[in-house]
Amino acid sequence: MFAFLNEVGGQIDEFNARINTLEPPELEISESGLTDLYVRRRNIVQLSPPAPIVADSAEDALDVVFEHLINEPVVERRVYATRWRVFSDLHRSYLRAGIRRDLLHERVQVVSGPLRAPIDFAIINGRVYQLAHTWSFQVAGLADVAKEVKAWGYTMQALRNAGGEVVDADRATEIAADVDVEVLYAAPATDAGQQVFAEAERVFNDVNARYRPLAAAPNLAGEVAHRLATERVLEDPNGTE
Repeated sequence: MFAFLNEVGGQIDEFNARINTLEPPELEISESGLTDLYVRRRNIVQLSPPAPIVADSAEDALDVVFEHLINEPVVERRVYATRWRVFSDLHRSYLRAGIRRDLLHERVQVVSGPLRAPIDFAIINGRVYQLAHTWSFQVAGLADVAKEVKAWGYTMQALRNAGGEVVDADRATEIAADVDVEVLYAAPATDAGQQVFAEAERVFNDVNARYRPLAAAPNLAGEVAHRLATERVLEDPNGTE
């Protein structure tokens, strides 16, 4: 292929050099000459039939050729959801549900006995109404995700057994053992991700955490907002008593 391009390129250069001389070039750069090249090269190097193009410049002509004759393969790109994406979606859902920023505590620590684990969100108004954490099973490094889920589960199990505290900066708030623990996750997109997710499901079930896919973020946030409205912490988002 490259040899052919070099050959034709050299012939075009020769044509340009001899165009104003009496010596005929080896290759005639005309529609008939290009047609002959197209026919002779059939099944060896695939060429498109020659066709006249009217354009203001060579660059404009190439744009036309590229648009009509160059077929690029369509590559389907899968968009993967990172944990940051899941975190951001849940954060927006809380705010859209009417959760005030003073009630929404982000990136806190749950401590139970000697164990501690990160929690993305804690809804607190004197007491802890909800803990929520996010995971993505679509990311690289799934082995690390599996380890992190298990380590997180140890602390959540200790919390279920004996209660604990949410530590946010220098402030600690007691957590009841039966606190609502929620998990929002990006579902696995590969067999390897599915395997890790199956292990994570066992952890979530063992610690009595409700786990929901990413699309359920509004429902997760709306439920705690309704509970806060029922207890007069927030205005009822549905306008009901």
